[in-house]
Amino acid sequence: MPGGVSSPVRAFKSVGGNPVVFDKVKGAYAWDVDGNKYIDYVGTWGPAILGHADDDVLDAVKATMDKGTSFGAPCPLENELAKAVIAAVPSVEMVRFTNSGTEACMGMIRLCRAYTNREKVIKFEGCYHGHADAFLVQAGSGVATLGLPDSPGVPDSATKATLCAEYNNLESVKAIFEANKDEIAAVILEPVVGNSGFIKPDKEFLEGIRELCTEGGAVCVFDEVMTGFRVAYGGAQSYFATLLFQGIIKTPNIAVTMKLAIASALIVAICGNASAFSAAPSANSASALRATATETYTFTKSEEIFAEAQTLMPGGVSSPVRAFKSVGGNPVVFDKVKGAYAWDVDGNKYIDYVGTWGPAILGHADDDVLDAVKATMDKGTSFGAPCPLENELAKAVIAAVPSVEMVRFTNSGTEACMGMIRLCRAYTNREKVIKFEGCYHGHADAFLVQAGSGVATLGLPDSPGVPDSATKATLCAEYNNLESVKAIFEANKDEIAAVILEPVVGNSGFIKPDKEFLEGIRELCTEGGAVCVFDEVMTGFRVAYGGAQSYFGVTPDITTMGKVIGGGLPVGAYGGKKEIMEMVAPAGPMYQAGTLSGNPLAMTAGIETMKKLSEDGVYEELERKSKKLVDGIVATAEKYGLPISGDCAGGMFGWYFVEGPVKNFQQAAKSDAEKFGKWHRMMLERGVYLAPSLYEAGFMSLAHTDEDIERTIAIADEVMSQL
Repeated sequence: MPGGVSSPVRAFKSVGGNPVVFDKVKGAYAWDVDGNKYIDYVGTWGPAILGHADDDVLDAVKATMDKGTSFGAPCPLENELAKAVIAAVPSVEMVRFTNSGTEACMGMIRLCRAYTNREKVIKFEGCYHGHADAFLVQAGSGVATLGLPDSPGVPDSATKATLCAEYNNLESVKAIFEANKDEIAAVILEPVVGNSGFIKPDKEFLEGIRELCTEGGAVCVFDEVMTGFRVAYGGAQSYFATLLFQGIIKTPNIAVTMKLAIASALIVAICGNASAFSAAPSANSASALRATATETYTFTKSEEIFAEAQTLMPGGVSSPVRAFKSVGGNPVVFDKVKGAYAWDVDGNKYIDYVGTWGPAILGHADDDVLDAVKATMDKGTSFGAPCPLENELAKAVIAAVPSVEMVRFTNSGTEACMGMIRLCRAYTNREKVIKFEGCYHGHADAFLVQAGSGVATLGLPDSPGVPDSATKATLCAEYNNLESVKAIFEANKDEIAAVILEPVVGNSGFIKPDKEFLEGIRELCTEGGAVCVFDEVMTGFRVAYGGAQSYFGVTPDITTMGKVIGGGLPVGAYGGKKEIMEMVAPAGPMYQAGTLSGNPLAMTAGIETMKKLSEDGVYEELERKSKKLVDGIVATAEKYGLPISGDCAGGMFGWYFVEGPVKNFQQAAKSDAEKFGKWHRMMLERGVYLAPSLYEAGFMSLAHTDEDIERTIAIADEVMSQL
């Protein structure tokens, strides 16, 4: 691992010496691997407010784990926590949960820009809001200065709209507003600074910020990742309004809260007023699900819970695809999962081919994984310090993945991809990157690009709130079209930092590459001095033990990973050649960090999952079952004269309602979306849970049986006859 840690500050660089390695924590204490006991005032950087490994919290989490570590679908617990947050935090009427504080702040700044239709934001010197490019800014004097990147690999274009002011200096903020009239989207601050030591705000400063935002039409944002539920139950906004300022201060428009991790759930939220979020209703009314259901299935409870969820969370979900927008009707709400199956809150049972969007390769809630995680949990849910489990999982990843000599763990695939692109730019001292139409690399601004024709076009933002400047260096090519990539290299000689692709596309359905395409990409990168990156968040340990690079025999320079390596818990990673990875802080100057990165629960789940996946014959069996399912579905469609094409690799598969083969996103987009929506609904009603989008792959697990597959094909035969 770069610098030997999963987050830079843990390396003790600023205090000298080497860090202690934690073995366990409990209450107010921590013990290192040498048996030394410490009174701990770090508390895993904030979350351990009850003390480490609180018994009541552990008991509740263990009970929940028996019903599944992750669903990838709506569940009642989201509603319950959302209601608690909304009741506690004065500014919050609606909430979106994310994997980390960094992801919460990424979503927050995009939301502010989309809501105001403005680009510029004001932050403060010494305030930290995660490691998204837009926030990695050094203010210099801190007074009304244009931000300059504070880490190698951060392009000037990514921070040009970030304006810096001095904390507790209201005049510096006024000066920026006056110089940028009607251009400020948001003012973002830590209401108590915790990332420059501890700095308390002056009363007049917070009051003035609130007033300036109101007058200037800007969103006032309190980043309460550190202070939320830490300085008061309602956060710093409650503390200062009721305890110190006697209710004088109005609440902010948006609060980014909270660093209180329950086990390794890593629950963080972007919170704000309902008008800013404007949660749209589902494509059909709540009664639509019941109206189309067979008599075998009733969805009364799912409808009730989802209707409530829409008042609490944007669209009623914590991730957009779960809302069933593209297939019609409302989603079912999961109660529990086990093996190859899922049960909703109405007691309906499904054969599940989503597998929490990929991680559940062993099947849901594998007993051996759960036992190992529960045992680790008794030693602490998170340390915020080095622990031996990071080394163990790192060694397993390095041994398995051909391209990886060193690895950095993160909280999610999105964070891994954020770190990866910054690293590529820092290593090459270049800015431009090539991605492919239909390939998804998380929701960092630079990747939210729609390619248009997909051939050598300059990317335009694909989401409101993404500035043009953030994507101007993202160039798009057509998947499986090597000539489109060559054209970009030729037009941008010695300017390409990296070529980034999914080695098997899983975010446009399922698209397999031509081997010559991957080999050509590898060769072009070598010749052009660019970093070759395989985004294996989805394919890593899914199509083969060594990932798609092992499956196809083509080795990139850097690999991003996630999903499977967390064994059902939130995790991400990026790794590659040691000479490149040693640029990552604290080994090098390229900054990326994470409070809960490398947490012991996710490490344990990954270790136990990989032990099982390393056994002989695992991936041959996964591919056999995937092929049996795909061949059966395709044969059934052909039986009724329906156009279809499908394919698989390892435990990953997909099909389209279009004549194939499908080689790129443009061809995938010709699939019959209306027919897919009808197919999805009818399969759901009969007990088969498929991804609620024609642009998502399916996943096979070791827990699926031949009987499950045969039953699925039989149900598909019934459905196909009615399409």
